Amino acid sequence: MAAPDTRSAYPQQLARKPLVEVIFELRWKLEAVADPTGGRDPGFKILLGRFFDRVRATYPAVIDLPATQIPEEMVPNVVRHQFRPDPNAWPLLQLGPGILTTNETTAYSWAAFKPKLVDAISALFASYPGDLHPFEPNQVVLRYLNAIPLDPKRTPTLRFLREQLHTEIAIAPSLAQTVHDLDQPWGMNLSLTLPMKTPKGACGLSFSTGRAGDKPALIWQLEAQARGGDVPRDEASLGQWLEDAHAVVERWFFTLSEGQLLDSFKG
Repeated sequence: MAAPDTRSAYPQQLARKPLVEVIFELRWKLEAVADPTGGRDPGFKILLGRFFDRVRATYPAVIDLPATQIPEEMVPNVVRHQFRPDPNAWPLLQLGPGILTTNETTAYSWAAFKPKLVDAISALFASYPGDLHPFEPNQVVLRYLNAIPLDPKRTPTLRFLREQLHTEIAIAPSLAQTVHDLDQPWGMNLSLTLPMKTPKGACGLSFSTGRAGDKPALIWQLEAQARGGDVPRDEASLGQWLEDAHAVVERWFFTLSEGQLLDSFKG
């Protein structure tokens, strides 16, 4: 049974959204090589030219990344080429042996981003030379990276999580005598992965301390992912998986930030 669609209850645009980048990533099965850490994509060279022919009207700027200086088999599932509207513009596509990504930054909206995902997936399926190697998707990820300004010296990190993001990390109070403040760690890296009901796959949540530009920040990541047999194998099924996965991630975002923090995102 599909999860109820509650997205209509959420604002579709936030004036001060904390989003840094949204990333869609699709991987496919590689051919095994002698080095167990490597892998070979027999169709990649043909794929590259065919794929660009299909996307060049929208993404005419091609940028070769540093990975192009390394033999393909040594860096499997690593992007090698970017395709952009112009050399500094977003969104962008990235392609490498066994991997495709679509990336957007603060201009993101789901209504605008999803059609770009569908077009990129369609170009990939149409371009891959299946006669050279079977095209078998084996991992799909929809990831949102957010940064919330937070100086832990002024606002204790664990208190902020508890009061603003409805996430509690409890440390035994008896340990308070050993540190200055149990709510104020100097650093934090928390990651959780939970199986989703719909669609198949897992939902990931992580919090860490870091920086946004030159200011301290709480890095908040949300993602939906599927691996192996849970990954849809055709375009239509991938499109539905993305719609369902986005609904899950969106619900987590608005539920966890509900209250004062969400009001601050609304501006």
